[in-house]
Amino acid sequence: DLDILKELQPNVPFIALTATATKKVITDIGKHLGMVNQKIFSKSFVRENLAYQVFKVNDKLGRLERILKKITAPIIIYVSSRKKTKEISNYLNAQDFKSTYYHGGLTSIEKQTAFDKWFSEECLIMVATNAFGMGIDKPNVRAVIHLNLPSSLENYTQEAGRAGRDGKKAFSVVLTNENDFRSYDDNQTNKFPSIKEIKIVHQKLYQNFQIAKGEKIEEKFNFDFISFCNKYNFNTKKVNTTLRLLSNYNILSISDNYNQKSSVQFL
Repeated sequence: DLDILKELQPNVPFIALTATATKKVITDIGKHLGMVNQKIFSKSFVRENLAYQVFKVNDKLGRLERILKKITAPIIIYVSSRKKTKEISNYLNAQDFKSTYYHGGLTSIEKQTAFDKWFSEECLIMVATNAFGMGIDKPNVRAVIHLNLPSSLENYTQEAGRAGRDGKKAFSVVLTNENDFRSYDDNQTNKFPSIKEIKIVHQKLYQNFQIAKGEKIEEKFNFDFISFCNKYNFNTKKVNTTLRLLSNYNILSISDNYNQKSSVQFL
């Protein structure tokens, strides 16, 4: 979609900014923005004032409490689910810590209220999913704590880097145990398809809609996601990931309705 910008404004200078992009992503950005002879300015990920620590512990909450008693300054605690943000925040508040929570499912007003409480230091502790990310630039965050393994090294670098932006000593702490590694491996296995699996899903999409490969398609199709997965005995998470990958590479186009969520009310 960005390709058209260069056509619309061929003489306007372009600048692209990113925090932790890989070399391939940087190349892709330049390509899609139509940048020719671009100049790349980058700094090392090394932060001399930031200490990276990983602790294997059986009692995460106990270790977390000890850390919070030592660091009486703004802190971000990252967890893996929306449910956990509220649970951990409520637990900490019951232990006389002042915390709030943030995730993508909150309303705009709820997000702003949580952010304001933390930024003004009414609550020193923010418990959040990785939705608490873009634009978080509070200089005096003294620690970023991960209660669950980050989804990728790139995400971890970005999230940990929100600590110590004032140049003073700060900490990135990961609390983990053997169960975390098992859960992470299971999630990776169940969610992320192999190249072979992607090709099979792609092939079955043609078969499902009775389309010959290479045939030009200009019409839209109604797609029953669950029926498709059941018909070919596919893992729903892997199919969902595959569809998004195929969409990202413009192999297929997904309607916005696909991303809408359903609600059920029990009366």
